[in-house]
Amino acid sequence: KPATKPAPVQENATPNKPLHFRLDKLEREHPYLTERGLTLETVVDFGIGFCAKGMMAGRIAIPIHNVAGEVVAYAGRFSGEPPEDTPKYKLPQGFRKSLELFNLDRAKKETGPLVIVEGFFGCMKLHQLGCPKVVALMGSTMSSAQEELICKHTDSQSQIIVMLDGDEAG
Repeated sequence: KPATKPAPVQENATPNKPLHFRLDKLEREHPYLTERGLTLETVVDFGIGFCAKGMMAGRIAIPIHNVAGEVVAYAGRFSGEPPEDTPKYKLPQGFRKSLELFNLDRAKKETGPLVIVEGFFGCMKLHQLGCPKVVALMGSTMSSAQEELICKHTDSQSQIIVMLDGDEAG
């Protein structure tokens, strides 16, 4: 049975604008990245690292690319368990994660089944383990815009594997 395409997204579908800067001087060999099982090669490949100063100070900065490969935001992951009332992740004000799929810019060029996971680190870890056609929802729910992106970059013959976390949200 052919896949049905979702209706085009109408509500507030203004795309996330590409950034005109890059976070540099990130610490690529931070212990938290090693604890998460990422190799230095993967860390460099994804452009992530610990940020000591600025808007993502004290967090692991993770660039988020749009489907065209342009950086549209940085997510900041607290390294370790955050103090109470501190969110694990920090996203820029105005950024709409529901309009993007993390790693789609690279995954769309690969062959094989598309693997969908919840988070950045799951995506990077699977990529590191030899599964480059992997994207992350950046959460436990899929928006209609994300569904539309998946449909646009797959067809009725494509295999899609959804691997959500084993917790209640997943």
